[in-house]
Amino acid sequence: AAARQAQADWSPTLQLRRDAEQALWLRFRAVCDAIFGRREQVRSAGQAQRQATLDAAATLCAALETLAATPIDADNAGAARAAAARIAEDWAGLGELPRAAQPAIEQRHAAALDAWHERLTGLERVQRRKAVHALAEKATLCARLERHVLDGPSATAGADDEPAALREEWQRLARLPEPLERRIRSRLDAAQRALADPVEANRLAMRMTEGASIRHRLCL
Repeated sequence: AAARQAQADWSPTLQLRRDAEQALWLRFRAVCDAIFGRREQVRSAGQAQRQATLDAAATLCAALETLAATPIDADNAGAARAAAARIAEDWAGLGELPRAAQPAIEQRHAAALDAWHERLTGLERVQRRKAVHALAEKATLCARLERHVLDGPSATAGADDEPAALREEWQRLARLPEPLERRIRSRLDAAQRALADPVEANRLAMRMTEGASIRHRLCL
């Protein structure tokens, strides 16, 4: 703006000869042109940088959209979450976007982010259902082993093989979240100890009797 104003304010100097005046004017114009040229370079570089930022933003949106569209399970959930975290970090580090394109790319990113969160929510629902099912199955196995302990030696064919079969069946079941797994495993371990130790068997019988009594009172 200052250079343009200086050009507008330029007026011939009567004390100089025409050729000197022309030379001074040409020198002045060269300085102004250099200023304008530099400003254009800065403007062009800024536009190029903002366009590069927009291209990077579009690439990140595409990566997040792909992630949101890809089924995830317990095996690949960790890698998917790590990829989403990298995308979020790269997005946060983006520079200035072209003003005209900014609303559209930000809307695209928000939609991809919503889709990714919905994918995660779906995985969590599936994992909760699986955990509830596995917990019920393990509780059933514990109850069967406890009943085997309380029933004592049986003449039924194959009865002695039941504990080993129950343990094998346990191993095939999915592992629960750690707090639940520890708790239900402690119940299984207690039943296994009771198999070999009459004292532990008596304790197990007492606990089960107390538990049945409490349940009975709660139902009254």
